[in-house]
Amino acid sequence: MVLGGFLKIKICSISLFLLFFVLSGCSRVSLVEVDRQYYQGDANKAYELAKKGANLASKEKQENLANGDELLWRIQGGIIGFDLNRKEASAMLELAEKNINQNELRGILSDFFENMGALLLNDNVIPYKGFLYEGAMVNYYKALLYMTKRDYVNARVEFNRASDRQRRIKEYYEKEIARAEKARKKILENQEIKKNKQLQQEASLRILEDYQILEEFANFEGYINPVIDYVSGIFFMLEGDSKKAIDFFKESYGVSGAEVIRQDWEMAKRGGYKEEKQTWIIIEDGKGPFKIERRYSLPVITPSGIISVDLALPDLKKGIAFAKTYEIQSHTRKKFCKIASLDAFAFNEFAKHIPLIVTRGVFSTTLKTLTQYFTQRAVRQNTFASFIASLGGIMYSKMTAQADTRIVSIMPNDFYIVRIKNAEGRWSIMADGRVIATFEMTQECKNGEICVNHQNMIYLRNAQKNIFKQILFSK
Repeated sequence: MVLGGFLKIKICSISLFLLFFVLSGCSRVSLVEVDRQYYQGDANKAYELAKKGANLASKEKQENLANGDELLWRIQGGIIGFDLNRKEASAMLELAEKNINQNELRGILSDFFENMGALLLNDNVIPYKGFLYEGAMVNYYKALLYMTKRDYVNARVEFNRASDRQRRIKEYYEKEIARAEKARKKILENQEIKKNKQLQQEASLRILEDYQILEEFANFEGYINPVIDYVSGIFFMLEGDSKKAIDFFKESYGVSGAEVIRQDWEMAKRGGYKEEKQTWIIIEDGKGPFKIERRYSLPVITPSGIISVDLALPDLKKGIAFAKTYEIQSHTRKKFCKIASLDAFAFNEFAKHIPLIVTRGVFSTTLKTLTQYFTQRAVRQNTFASFIASLGGIMYSKMTAQADTRIVSIMPNDFYIVRIKNAEGRWSIMADGRVIATFEMTQECKNGEICVNHQNMIYLRNAQKNIFKQILFSK
């Protein structure tokens, strides 16, 4: 039994307090500070902080499972590094994918009930595992990174991996939820937990009613991000693999329904754009969905009666757009088409996580409360020990009542696309009427210019204050 030995431990609360003191004393990179630097300050500082959290110190370390927030920072650092053309970006994304693969094998939800450290402390002690859509985006960014290096062989591999990862998400969650439920039932065997069963069930149902925003995405069952398949389709079409391109365009159009995707799908059936050279511009806008903390009061039954304790849980908030419309202008003026948003995919997965997170949070709060009760009862005849136990219990409650609000926070929220016929001259890209980037399209194809006689793909990231631009393909 989980609580069976607690009555015999005279200094349990002191030990727990010291344990948490050690854990809380560990150096952690601030998610808030990285966000601030990436969106409103110096992206180079954001990158250095993320690289510090990624912990790339040794080859031996890289072969093991990621601890703490390392996976989170390897993803963040890899994406920021891609934006900044940093050489370590490839290594961080490669390592992040390896960690994601390991996590998928070990399970991303079952730790909610199998990890006793998390039950006695909080979810932040569980190594970050994130969402599966983040894993698909890792492969997507790896593909884009290989494209900038003109390594189209590996870009092809990564686009295929991103697509395969998306297709496996639904089946994976079905298995993981069943596995987590099995682990949950083992905890229910504990006698003290059983006494609180009815209160726990009532509290869980009441709490889940607060997550009403999930109802907005209740009918969204897809896991296919159309931007991944669409960009993959463009790539394969330009590489001459029309059959593969047709498959990607078909799937992307089935999710997005965007006219620009249908047009490229039709052209792929005809063998691609052979006569007139085209340029595709992909814009990533905004800040993706992020987490906040919610706090609740939870009743727990102890031998002395029912007491009320604090419970902290995460909630997911919609992403933030930095612009509502995008246009490109030179000889002509054309609007960008919005083809995807991360909101739907993040909330779709969060809806799978949150019932388990709530149940785990209720279990955890019950265990922590009973731990303190029995510890203080065991040392009540010793005045000093009782004082320390009470003080430790107060600190323990306060410091462990923290929600896990970790998430890859520098992903965009919205994806826009435009295709233009190549023409010499200066082109301006505007966000809500304001010019945010320009490029020259010339015959000479000098450094930083776009070749008018090539098929081109350009990537642009609107990160509020910081704008990043990359030439992905020119051939």
